[in-house]
Amino acid sequence: MCPPEAGEPAETVHLVVHGWHAGIVFPREREAVLAWVVAREFADAHYLEVGWGDRDFYQAQEPHWGLAVKAVLVPTASVLHVTGFSGPVADRFPGSEVVDIRLSSEAFERLSGHVGDSFATDAHGRAIDLGPGLYGQSRFYLSRDTYHAFNTCNVWTARALHAAGCATKPAAALTVDALLRQVRAFAVQRRRVRRGCEARRSRELARDAVAVP
Repeated sequence: MCPPEAGEPAETVHLVVHGWHAGIVFPREREAVLAWVVAREFADAHYLEVGWGDRDFYQAQEPHWGLAVKAVLVPTASVLHVTGFSGPVADRFPGSEVVDIRLSSEAFERLSGHVGDSFATDAHGRAIDLGPGLYGQSRFYLSRDTYHAFNTCNVWTARALHAAGCATKPAAALTVDALLRQVRAFAVQRRRVRRGCEARRSRELARDAVAVP
């Protein structure tokens, strides 16, 4: 299912590399993504990028190594960072490596369902909004999952792809480089970083780029 058989209906998601971790970009208008409890909050977007990580570090105004060490050594709460945008994915992230992944329709539904199930909800079934995100039209939401040394942001991403039927080994994806080595084996296309296209993104995006691996 990852990649699909020749001639089989397929969907494409994109892995976007932000320094030490990566986000997954989904086409918002697909039914499996519209089922997410946060989809209605980004009604004008054509794509949703989702990242995951330790709550304290990811949301810190001034992240520091003390938070990073705590995130690795002590099981902590986690958050999902969701960004809505329109236009070509590569243009939205000109300073990042973008890897295209083609999935069968079933694999796409599994991946979307896995990510959708990660959102924590309140007693009324609503996502728990934790405030503005790091760049663009983005928000933080509480996740059901727990962050720890063996469940890093890259492990979480590898686990989501594994749930879709992709050949990833989550336990061996502690770093973004390890994750990328696995994904490139079945990815359709790798777009190299376009240097000089745009000035470095804001300090908030730089903070995202050093999210705990």
